[in-house]
Amino acid sequence: PGQGIASHVDTHSAFGGTLLSLSLGSGVVMEFRRAPRAGTAGADDGGGGDGAIERIWLPARSLLVLEGEARYAWQHGIPCRHTDRVDDTIVPRGTRVSLTLREAMPPGARCRCAFPEYCDRPAAADVACATEECASSPANGALR
Repeated sequence: PGQGIASHVDTHSAFGGTLLSLSLGSGVVMEFRRAPRAGTAGADDGGGGDGAIERIWLPARSLLVLEGEARYAWQHGIPCRHTDRVDDTIVPRGTRVSLTLREAMPPGARCRCAFPEYCDRPAAADVACATEECASSPANGALR
């Protein structure tokens, strides 16, 4: 109890379009913040964005599914604290285990999401792969 995880967006090019997080044990509030656009101040350090924050209660035994805009254009994180506020009620945190499931993309893959302004490696980038393994990856077919 009391632990958190820094606000972040799971890397576009490293993981597929759907992220699943199963919460076991205690519930927790997760914060979502609009991500900064790639290449802008705060893009690499969890800062930036437009200031919008949404707080979502993840009860015990819940499944969070992140897809589309929520997956690619919003950072998610859990603040370090011992209690959460849920509908004007202070809820103490207990022990929580989170299982995160995501598809790992091939090395050198480029993101093909609908949010290229937030991407670390958009498919349309005019950058050649630096390794033979990257260049021969089926995920990079659009680059050849």
